[in-house]
Amino acid sequence: MQLNEKTLPLHTIGCPVRSDGLCSLEDFLVATAKTNEEAQYAAACFGDYAAKKLITSQVSNGNLDSTDAARK
Repeated sequence: MQLNEKTLPLHTIGCPVRSDGLCSLEDFLVATAKTNEEAQYAAACFGDYAAKKLITSQVSNGNLDSTDAARK
């Protein structure tokens, strides 16, 4: 598989290790079928995740603690 003109080795998803990092179509389809089963899309999309902190103001420089009061 290529991403940004570089080959990503596919042995990490269950394809046999090859020097070029590629995978036969048959092996790729078997491997991706397994990864789809393991992905747990329903939990990822609809899981019950509790927010640790409610963000009610603008985030500044990646700092979640920045509030209007802190800037004054």
